[in-house]
Amino acid sequence: MEHKTMDELLDAWMKENPPFDNDAQTFAIWLCSGKLRAGDQVVKNPLNWKENAFDSWGRGVGVGTIVEIVDGDVDVKWPAGKCFENPIELTKV
Repeated sequence: MEHKTMDELLDAWMKENPPFDNDAQTFAIWLCSGKLRAGDQVVKNPLNWKENAFDSWGRGVGVGTIVEIVDGDVDVKWPAGKCFENPIELTKV
């Protein structure tokens, strides 16, 4: 399992896409395509993790399972509950 920084992910993105096609949603969909799928197990990527109020109930703790991917957002079932995540915050196990 290798965590990638946001800069490393963006560098890979820019190599594959022209500058006029680099909006955030398209980037998130690209990041998921072929890399993250429903059923995959993931952990939080500490290099890109953005804490929010849901962290207090266990968001990002342990290993989560991807339930579905909707418009570039990843629905993850963590041991403590489900939450939609930005794919840059996750690393596949």
